[in-house]
Amino acid sequence: MRLSGENKNELFIASKLQRNLQTSGRFESDKKNSGDAWIHNAIPTQALACPMQQIMSTINPPPHELLMELNQPGNPSYEDYEASLIIGAKMIRIQEGDWDAMTAVAYFKENFPCSRFIVNYRSDTDGQVKSELKAGWNSVETTRSAELNQYNQFLLKFAELMGPKTAQVVDMNEWVKDVSILNDVVKWLGFKGCRFKALLHENHDGYGRDNTVLDLGPQCQYPHD
Repeated sequence: MRLSGENKNELFIASKLQRNLQTSGRFESDKKNSGDAWIHNAIPTQALACPMQQIMSTINPPPHELLMELNQPGNPSYEDYEASLIIGAKMIRIQEGDWDAMTAVAYFKENFPCSRFIVNYRSDTDGQVKSELKAGWNSVETTRSAELNQYNQFLLKFAELMGPKTAQVVDMNEWVKDVSILNDVVKWLGFKGCRFKALLHENHDGYGRDNTVLDLGPQCQYPHD
């Protein structure tokens, strides 16, 4: 598995490429385009799925040293190496794009049909505002809580529309006190014999990192069909 950090909502930006073509009225429904300025054969549904998935892979590459070894004699090809991995990203700005939850769900279902989504939110928005102020991430307190509530509504609707087989919701105010909540998510993802005993705290006391050693157990594995 290879997970990357924030990417400034890159996949929302990529979705605009698809929407731009779709709004031209010349995407899939027009089977015959001969004789006009938009001439091309009909573009099949999911035709852009591979380029969209490649964007995810491109912004979340293997370590440089490994990347230089791939495709070399005695080493696997880049394609073979990537085929054995689960690739993911932290997309904390997905709710900030100028789309609604239904549009976002339609985009991800079409272009990432096999993906799963862990939708993390913080129900205590007042506490989140105080944390942001303390960390210096935000200086406006009066309207921030209302904005965060709108974000939460987007995320919860996104998860609802995705359905329980594709998306799982976790509330940070709950799982920080009960690690079993995240262990249930690990099981939902398909991992076997994997359980967190403790959690690593990113942005500890601001931007720091704690010294917790993660251990999912000696039997932890992701079985391949």
